[in-house]
This record gives sequence, C-alpha cells and structure tokens, in this order.
Amino acid sequence: AAKTLSSDKYLRSHEKPYNPLALPEADSNDYDTFVLPEACKRILFLYDVHVPYHDIEALTIALQYGIDNKADTIFLGGDFMDFFGCSRYQKDYRKVNVAWEFDTGREMLKRIRELFPEARIYYLMGNHEERWENYLQTKAPELLDMQEFRMDVILNFGELNIERIGEKRVAQRAGLSIIHGHEFGGGVYSPVNPARGLYTKAKASSICGHHHRSSEHSEKDIDGKVTTTWSVGTLGELNPAYMPLNKWNQGFAFGEFEGEDYKIDNL
Repeated sequence: AAKTLSSDKYLRSHEKPYNPLALPEADSNDYDTFVLPEACKRILFLYDVHVPYHDIEALTIALQYGIDNKADTIFLGGDFMDFFGCSRYQKDYRKVNVAWEFDTGREMLKRIRELFPEARIYYLMGNHEERWENYLQTKAPELLDMQEFRMDVILNFGELNIERIGEKRVAQRAGLSIIHGHEFGGGVYSPVNPARGLYTKAKASSICGHHHRSSEHSEKDIDGKVTTTWSVGTLGELNPAYMPLNKWNQGFAFGEFEGEDYKIDNL
C-alpha cells in the first residue's frame, strides 16, 4: 500500500530554489494552473472556430447567445485560428496563405471585442495555434526571439486586451478544469464519446473541445460526489476537403458561476 511521508524533512518545499544537497541545476519548467478570477461569472466558451474556415452562421448564433445572456467572459478554448497555411499537410498555396489567415484572425478578434467591450477575453492555445511556433522552429528558428513574429503580437492581443494561456496549461474556475483537449498524451479518445474519454484521463469535472463533438458524461463515486465532463462542438466548417465525412457537430457552451457552484449548458 502507498504510504505518506510524515516528516517535514522529506516534503517538497514550495520555496524556490530548494536544493540543500547542492545538486546540479535542472532544465525544467514550472507548470501552474491558470485560475480565472471570481469576477468571471457568465462565461461563453467558444471552441474550434478555425478562422478563416469558420462557419459564420454557427459563430453568429454563439456570439448572439453570449450577448443575450450578458456574458462577462469570452473563453476561446483553442484552435480559434486554423493556421492551415503553415501546417505539415499538403496544400495549394494559390488558395491559402498565412498572411490572409492572420488578417482574418485580427479582424475576427477585433469584432468580438467590439461586441463585448467590457468582457474579459481569454485565448487558450490549441494544437492549431502550436502550428505557428512549430513552423518557426522548423523553417525560421532565427525569428523565434523577435517580438514581431509572436502570434499574440501579430493578432493584437495587447491592443484588444486579450489574455493568452499557453504551454498546455489547465485553466480553472470553481473546480472546473478547462482545457483544449490535446494536452494528454494520445488525446482523450473514447469509443463512447469524447466526454467519457476526458473523464478517464482527467478524473475531475472538466470541459474540452478539440474533437468537434458535443457530449457529456457523469459518474458518482462511493461518497456520492458527482464528476461531470463535457466536450464542446466546433464553430468551424463541418465538411472540410481533408475530411468531408465525419461525426462532427457545431456547438458552444455557456457557464454560469456563483462561488464554488456552476452550471454548464452545452449547446
């Protein structure tokens, strides 16, 4: 059976640096949860918009729902941008280019800010956003340290007061973990549905996108505690040329939070 160390001598210290045995320095990263403030009480979750391959009608419905329900927070849950122009997939550069994708993304974020002038806006990096930095690392590593080539700079996050959440960090509000869905090694695939797959990985109430499918899964433990996971649909096109036949659906989610209580409508 597992045992817990009782002596403080062996407990990890939160004070940095902790190195009483003078061990060589390690190349490691701190990984902290991004906690949304309590002021985020009415959150509109928009996943997998895939600009510039977004669906205008679906996105309009989602944004109008946020307006009608007085959203105070817009949470862009990853893959807001598609970055197909710098992906590893075969493409026709006569039809796609990165400059056009960035231009459209800037205009879309500007319009969302205009629609929600007082709202907090968070932008969680998804696997499609990672395409941009991966492209720079592979094709032009000399540009990585240049501020002008940072995605958040090109998309005017500072001017639009948008906060970036990167490095596969988990965001959290009132005990609900918020991820894109690609953070776990191998993803959260499940033959049942994505929410069931997320439950088997996270073992905690969570919400994700990435799979372009709306689903919900709940389980109760021996003490009666209920854990629920949600996967949210896409706001992009449903039949792209690379996968015209699929199980995707369009959708978004809206969360109402009060203290440690919350309700999620997965729409």
